[in-house]
Amino acid sequence: GVMLGVEDFSFVTDLTHTRRVAYYQGTNDKELGRVAWSQSNGVIMTEKDSAFEINFDSTYQIAKGFTCSLDAGIVFMDWENAWEDFDRDYLGDNLDDTMWRVVFGVQYAF
Repeated sequence: GVMLGVEDFSFVTDLTHTRRVAYYQGTNDKELGRVAWSQSNGVIMTEKDSAFEINFDSTYQIAKGFTCSLDAGIVFMDWENAWEDFDRDYLGDNLDDTMWRVVFGVQYAF
């Protein structure tokens, strides 16, 4: 995988941002993916699967030691041929093509 990012840039006092863009590809053999599914009910990325990810993270320092943050990200999955011919009775629609992450946090450090 490859990730490019810019950290801690700001346009407003006490508000900092981090932006990241990533591309990664699976490394597992297609048959290993089938074994993992049958043993753990989980899907792993095979050599034919890839993903593109974008993250937007921001932190605001409200006061000394008191900050709030908002982290958001989206992943666009590209599940390729390795899963297309696998038994859909087991997988159904469990292979999401787009996944979201939004986290809001407040921290007080003393």
